[in-house]
Amino acid sequence: MTEEGNVKKAICDYLEICHQQGKLYWLRLNSGKAWMRYKGNDKLYPIQLCEAGMPDLMIFGMEKFQDTDIDGVFYVRLIFFEVKSSKGDTSDIQKERHAELREYGAEVYTVKSLDEVMEILDNGTKGE
Repeated sequence: MTEEGNVKKAICDYLEICHQQGKLYWLRLNSGKAWMRYKGNDKLYPIQLCEAGMPDLMIFGMEKFQDTDIDGVFYVRLIFFEVKSSKGDTSDIQKERHAELREYGAEVYTVKSLDEVMEILDNGTKGE
Protein backbone atom coordinates (compact mmCIF):
# COMPACT_ATOMS: atom_id res chain seq x y z
CA MET A 1 0.00 0.00 0.00
CA THR A 2 1.20 3.54 -0.74
CA GLU A 3 2.00 6.07 1.97
CA GLU A 4 -1.23 7.92 1.14
CA GLY A 5 -3.14 4.63 1.28
CA ASN A 6 -1.73 3.86 4.73
CA VAL A 7 -2.66 7.31 6.04
CA LYS A 8 -6.15 7.02 4.54
CA LYS A 9 -6.65 3.58 6.13
CA ALA A 10 -5.56 4.87 9.56
CA ILE A 11 -7.94 7.83 9.26
CA CYS A 12 -10.83 5.61 8.12
CA ASP A 13 -10.20 3.22 11.03
CA TYR A 14 -10.24 6.15 13.47
CA LEU A 15 -13.41 7.62 11.95
CA GLU A 16 -15.13 4.25 12.21
CA ILE A 17 -14.26 4.03 15.92
CA CYS A 18 -15.69 7.54 16.41
CA HIS A 19 -18.80 6.49 14.50
CA GLN A 20 -19.26 3.40 16.67
CA GLN A 21 -19.01 5.68 19.72
CA GLY A 22 -21.80 7.89 18.32
CA LYS A 23 -19.52 10.91 17.83
CA LEU A 24 -19.90 11.36 14.07
CA TYR A 25 -21.04 9.87 10.79
CA TRP A 26 -18.63 9.53 7.87
CA LEU A 27 -18.46 8.41 4.25
CA ARG A 28 -15.57 7.57 1.96
CA LEU A 29 -16.31 9.46 -1.24
CA ASN A 30 -13.42 8.90 -3.58
CA SER A 31 -12.95 5.19 -3.77
CA GLY A 32 -11.93 5.54 -7.42
CA LYS A 33 -13.68 3.87 -10.29
CA ALA A 34 -15.96 0.90 -10.32
CA TRP A 35 -16.14 -1.56 -13.16
CA MET A 36 -19.57 -2.44 -14.44
CA ARG A 37 -20.83 -5.00 -16.91
CA TYR A 38 -23.88 -4.04 -18.96
CA LYS A 39 -26.63 -6.56 -19.54
CA GLY A 40 -25.81 -8.98 -22.34
CA ASN A 41 -22.26 -7.71 -22.72
CA ASP A 42 -19.11 -9.27 -21.25
CA LYS A 43 -17.07 -6.08 -21.58
CA LEU A 44 -16.29 -4.14 -18.40
CA TYR A 45 -16.85 -0.38 -18.39
CA PRO A 46 -15.37 2.02 -15.81
CA ILE A 47 -17.72 4.38 -14.00
CA GLN A 48 -16.53 7.32 -11.88
CA LEU A 49 -18.08 7.22 -8.41
CA CYS A 50 -17.74 10.95 -7.59
CA GLU A 51 -17.14 14.16 -9.49
CA ALA A 52 -13.52 15.00 -10.18
CA GLY A 53 -11.90 16.96 -7.36
CA MET A 54 -14.17 15.76 -4.56
CA PRO A 55 -12.35 15.18 -1.27
CA ASP A 56 -11.75 11.63 -0.07
CA LEU A 57 -13.84 11.71 3.10
CA MET A 58 -17.02 13.45 4.30
CA ILE A 59 -17.82 13.74 8.00
CA PHE A 60 -20.97 14.91 9.76
CA GLY A 61 -20.31 15.90 13.35
CA MET A 62 -22.61 17.40 15.97
CA GLU A 63 -21.34 20.17 18.19
CA LYS A 64 -23.08 21.85 21.12
CA PHE A 65 -23.47 25.58 20.78
CA GLN A 66 -21.07 27.29 23.18
CA ASP A 67 -23.27 30.35 23.74
CA THR A 68 -26.35 28.66 25.12
CA ASP A 69 -27.48 27.02 28.32
CA ILE A 70 -30.31 25.25 26.53
CA ASP A 71 -29.89 21.48 26.54
CA GLY A 72 -30.08 19.72 23.21
CA VAL A 73 -29.14 22.66 20.99
CA PHE A 74 -26.55 21.48 18.49
CA TYR A 75 -25.28 22.38 15.07
CA VAL A 76 -23.92 20.05 12.43
CA ARG A 77 -20.39 20.39 11.16
CA LEU A 78 -19.89 19.26 7.59
CA ILE A 79 -16.22 18.41 7.17
CA PHE A 80 -14.33 17.14 4.14
CA PHE A 81 -10.82 15.68 4.22
CA GLU A 82 -8.55 15.35 1.22
CA VAL A 83 -5.84 12.86 2.21
CA LYS A 84 -2.36 13.28 0.75
CA SER A 85 1.05 11.72 1.28
CA SER A 86 3.73 13.77 3.03
CA LYS A 87 4.85 15.05 -0.38
CA GLY A 88 1.41 15.19 -2.02
CA ASP A 89 -0.38 18.35 -3.09
CA THR A 90 -3.89 19.14 -4.29
CA SER A 91 -4.58 19.45 -8.01
CA ASP A 92 -6.20 22.51 -9.58
CA ILE A 93 -9.57 20.73 -9.90
CA GLN A 94 -9.37 19.73 -6.21
CA LYS A 95 -8.64 23.33 -5.20
CA GLU A 96 -11.66 24.51 -7.24
CA ARG A 97 -13.96 21.88 -5.73
CA HIS A 98 -12.72 22.64 -2.20
CA ALA A 99 -13.40 26.36 -2.69
CA GLU A 100 -16.90 25.54 -3.96
CA LEU A 101 -17.64 23.38 -0.90
CA ARG A 102 -16.42 26.15 1.40
CA GLU A 103 -18.85 28.57 -0.27
CA TYR A 104 -21.63 26.29 0.99
CA GLY A 105 -20.31 26.47 4.54
CA ALA A 106 -18.36 23.21 4.65
CA GLU A 107 -14.99 22.86 6.29
CA VAL A 108 -12.43 21.42 3.86
CA TYR A 109 -8.97 20.29 4.87
CA THR A 110 -6.03 18.69 3.13
CA VAL A 111 -4.47 16.35 5.68
CA LYS A 112 -1.34 14.25 5.69
CA SER A 113 -1.70 12.39 8.97
CA LEU A 114 -4.18 10.97 11.45
CA ASP A 115 -2.89 13.47 14.05
CA GLU A 116 -4.07 16.38 11.86
CA VAL A 117 -7.54 14.82 11.58
CA MET A 118 -7.76 14.28 15.34
CA GLU A 119 -6.72 17.89 16.01
CA ILE A 120 -9.29 19.27 13.56
CA LEU A 121 -12.10 17.16 14.98
CA ASP A 122 -11.15 17.94 18.60
CA ASN A 123 -10.52 21.66 18.21
CA GLY A 124 -13.29 22.54 15.80
CA THR A 125 -10.73 24.39 13.67
CA LYS A 126 -12.43 26.05 10.73
CA GLY A 127 -10.98 26.74 7.29
CA GLU A 128 -7.56 25.98 5.88
